Amino acid sequence: MSMRVFCATMVIFLLVQFTSLIGAENVNKQGNAKMTSSQVGPAINKVKLPAPKLKGTMSVEEAIKLRRTVRSFAEKPLTLEMVSQLLWAAQGITDDERHIKRAAPSAGATYPIDMFVACGKSGISGLGAGVWRYTPSDNTLERLVSENQMSDLAECSLRQTWAAEAPIILAIACEYSR
Repeated sequence: MSMRVFCATMVIFLLVQFTSLIGAENVNKQGNAKMTSSQVGPAINKVKLPAPKLKGTMSVEEAIKLRRTVRSFAEKPLTLEMVSQLLWAAQGITDDERHIKRAAPSAGATYPIDMFVACGKSGISGLGAGVWRYTPSDNTLERLVSENQMSDLAECSLRQTWAAEAPIILAIACEYSR
């Protein structure tokens, strides 16, 4: 099996597993996750994220050189500012006038990638446990599931059980029709 076929198969596997976690009934015909009132309950459903910082203290080259995989995590939650910065860097809007260009390029500006954030009860300051979908157009998170899914996500990610201890898991899904 070629690496390309293997990677495509893994993306499909993880997307199917992720979809099963948020519930197939919560995915519309276009493949987009949707929320139901029974899932969410009284918790916060939509959160406006802080604007990303556009000037950093480290060059891209320094960040690449210092990047390392870590499998042990501090026991303190991330801030909304940190999560906003991560999501903006992955899929955020970079064209303030037309609101269509994103941080990651896309052929034909179809932007098939969707970002999700899973967190435990103390993964992000001010947010409860659950799975949240990032909406780049208004820089918001919308809750899809209000229960902690960290262990389930770690398990379906080829049993990377250490990931269940992370403050958050960023899940990247692709809608092939786009």
